[in-house]
Amino acid sequence: MTGSSLKKLTIYKDTLKTLKLASNKITSLADLDVLKELPHLQNLDLANNPISNYSDHVWKMLPNLKILDNYDRTGQEVLSELDDEYGEEELKGLEDDLIDDEEGEFDFGEEGEGDMYGEEGEEDFSESDSAPAPKRQKH
Repeated sequence: MTGSSLKKLTIYKDTLKTLKLASNKITSLADLDVLKELPHLQNLDLANNPISNYSDHVWKMLPNLKILDNYDRTGQEVLSELDDEYGEEELKGLEDDLIDDEEGEFDFGEEGEGDMYGEEGEEDFSESDSAPAPKRQKH
């Protein structure tokens, strides 16, 4: 996901709390300015993007933000729900694709990756494989 693609996130401004944008193509502070329009954003992951030295800017820009790149405002490491739910080895196997759930959590993986259903989406499944996947339970 590039900086210009972030503008699409504003449709979730009333519900978005967690946004994982690690390993994307965000290159400048200006790319992040659209995040000001997400007043409920509390957890943001921008690690492994081409942009550097963004922390101070992001903390000032987003007063409601509690966690940036798995660290709180005091610099203490904070584990996300995924870190608590899965061990480190299991996390390595998870896809970095879009996860959209009722709690307003979204994870945008690297641009160009296929989603968890294949390159084109759920329609790749045959009729016999079309049963809905069970919802992941939150603890």
